[in-house]
Amino acid sequence: MKTSCFAEIAATCFLLASQVMAQERGASNPYPLIIQFLGKHRAFSATLVTAVQSEDGMLMEGGQAKYIYLDGKVRMEAAFSEQWMALFAISSPDTNAIQRAGLDSMIEICLPDQKEHFAVFPDAKAYCNLPLTDEIHPPRAGDLKIERVADGSEVVDGYRCLRSKVTILEKKSVTGAGTVEEKVEATLWEAQDLNGFPIKIRARMETPFGVFISTEVFSHVKISEPERSLFTPPAGFKAYRSMEEFSDAVQRTMAAGEKRSETFWKAVEKGDVAQLEFLSKQFPELLQALRSDGQTPLHVASRAGRNTAVQWLI
Repeated sequence: MKTSCFAEIAATCFLLASQVMAQERGASNPYPLIIQFLGKHRAFSATLVTAVQSEDGMLMEGGQAKYIYLDGKVRMEAAFSEQWMALFAISSPDTNAIQRAGLDSMIEICLPDQKEHFAVFPDAKAYCNLPLTDEIHPPRAGDLKIERVADGSEVVDGYRCLRSKVTILEKKSVTGAGTVEEKVEATLWEAQDLNGFPIKIRARMETPFGVFISTEVFSHVKISEPERSLFTPPAGFKAYRSMEEFSDAVQRTMAAGEKRSETFWKAVEKGDVAQLEFLSKQFPELLQALRSDGQTPLHVASRAGRNTAVQWLI
C-alpha cells in the first residue's frame, strides 16, 4: 500500500506520544500509584490496565501493558498501534504504516539505581535513551504518609479483596519546583489470595488542569522473580541517543518507503516486469501490498491491460 503523508504524520504523532510519556509528569512515570502499596512484594509480573477520565467521564488516557517489576526496576511492554493511534483517530491503513515502520510496540525499561531509562522498539530493532527526571523513581518509604480505613470486602477478577479508603501524602521532587507534597484520596483493593497484593486502585486527583479519576488494575498476577536480563536493552539493537534522533531515523525510513511504493505501483501500471522483478527481490512484501484504493497488484495490472505483468504476478 502506498504510504500517505497522513500516515507519516501519524508516525510523528506516535513518536510525540512516546516522548510525552517520557517527559510529561504523571503520564510518563513507570511507577503507577498502585505500586505504593506493594509492601513485601518485591518481584512480580502482571497485566496493567490504566484509565484516566475527566470528572464528566471523558477518557483522557488509557491503555494496557505487561508490567514486570523487580526491586524497583520496571519493564513495561505495550502495543501502541491500536491504543495510541485511536487517540489520534488514525485509520486502519495508516496504522499498518506504523507497523511497517517498526513502531507497533514499545518496551519501556526504567533502572533508577543505574539512572538509566530506555524505550525499546522490538520491530525496529532499536532503542533510545529517555530522560530520567527526578519524578521517575519508585516511591521511597520516607516520602510517603498513608492513612487507611477499612471499607469492607469485595471480589475483583475472581480474587477475594479487602477494600480500604486511603489518603496518600507523598513528598516529590519536581524539576523546577523543588520538593512538593501531593495528596491523593483513593480506594484500594488488596487480594487476600495473593498475600495482600494490591490489584486495583481508583483515585480522585485534583490538578491545576481539573479533576481526574484514575483507575489502575493488575490482572494475571504472578508473584515470582523475573529474569534480570529483561531489564537490559537487547544485544544487537541499534542505540539512539534520544527519542528525537530515533524519530529522525524513522522519518527517513518512511520517506524511502514512500518513494519505493510509488515506484512499485508505477511499474505495475506500466507493466514493467523488469522493474517488478528488481523491486520484488529486494522487497518481497510489495507483492502483498494494497494500493490506497484497496486494489492488489494483480487487480491494477489487469485493469490496465498489462497482460505480461498479469502473467508474471499470477
